[in-house]
Amino acid sequence: MTSAWQDLSNRELHSAINSLTPWQTAEGLAALLELARRTLNADSTSWLITFSGDYGRDTPVIDWMEGWKVMDVAHWQTGREEYWQYVDACQIRIREAGVLTPLTVEAIRHVGSHRCHRLSQLEQSAGQNDGRGRDRLSGVYHLNNRAESYLLADRTEGNFSDSENHALMELILSFPRLQHWLMLERGLARQCERPLSPRQQQLVHLLLQPFNKAEIAERMGLAQSTVHSYTIALYRNFHVGSRHELMSLWLSAPQDATTTKK
Repeated sequence: MTSAWQDLSNRELHSAINSLTPWQTAEGLAALLELARRTLNADSTSWLITFSGDYGRDTPVIDWMEGWKVMDVAHWQTGREEYWQYVDACQIRIREAGVLTPLTVEAIRHVGSHRCHRLSQLEQSAGQNDGRGRDRLSGVYHLNNRAESYLLADRTEGNFSDSENHALMELILSFPRLQHWLMLERGLARQCERPLSPRQQQLVHLLLQPFNKAEIAERMGLAQSTVHSYTIALYRNFHVGSRHELMSLWLSAPQDATTTKK
């Protein structure tokens, strides 16, 4: 998390997320993680996007649950690669133990809707929580029947409250445009045949910006003919016939909430 985000007020963070261009999702996600950390008085916040279905051999994934895979992650403070390795290690331990966490069980049970789950509440229902341990809030934005976006908040001491649970739900619903752009740039739209590889995601970002073919080829370190072939394959995956039609998918994404949170 950069100091630039930390210097902004909550109102300014909210405005920054609403003012994004389609290729600034990384910045928007960083701002959302900082806003969530403050709103929920959390020690840390993180994000991951999951999908169910086929994927290409060049698309990195982490096997997660019931046929769902993690495609990408972000953390409020930890770098992406380090946090990816951490999530992967956690999933390996869960598979070896053969026991799903309460939050994972709830996530599986309620796939298909926007939802929030609180670890302490689940443990209290099972008589296993004394109110003094580590707690986690999990907010899930249901993108479509094959993709969901998770916003997680962690607290080392003390439990999250009902009001903070509601605050997380409000937060994940406040930025539908960002949520859908995060889905689109990873090839998780309904019409996509399979998720995109990191190289394809790079191409999408460049196609959304005002670069010509020569500039895109230079930035990718490829010949223009190779970029042309990659672009045609990308269009085919999105079931569009042109750069204009590809961009229209981003322009037609749901608009964000117009109210500004203080």
